[in-house]
Amino acid sequence: MAVIHTLMNIGLPVVLFPILRPHSTMLSYGYLSIAIAATVTLIIGVVFLLHLLPLSAHFVASDGVITDYEVIFSLLDRGNFYAYQIGMA
Repeated sequence: MAVIHTLMNIGLPVVLFPILRPHSTMLSYGYLSIAIAATVTLIIGVVFLLHLLPLSAHFVASDGVITDYEVIFSLLDRGNFYAYQIGMA
């Protein structure tokens, strides 16, 4: 779902770009560039989430022994949270 949201987050400014350009060129380029920056931030959050999949497989393979997996999981989870908050701001 995050991937679809990310694609739609860049689709709207691309569609609105030709509509906004006759009114203000700087506004249209500004809106497009801010949307690209927000989308890149959201993509980084998705990458954090995707890194949880191999991490969980390694954790299960270690028979639940508490190692650095929990710390890495926490960092990836917080990274996804902050990337989402920044991207949606």
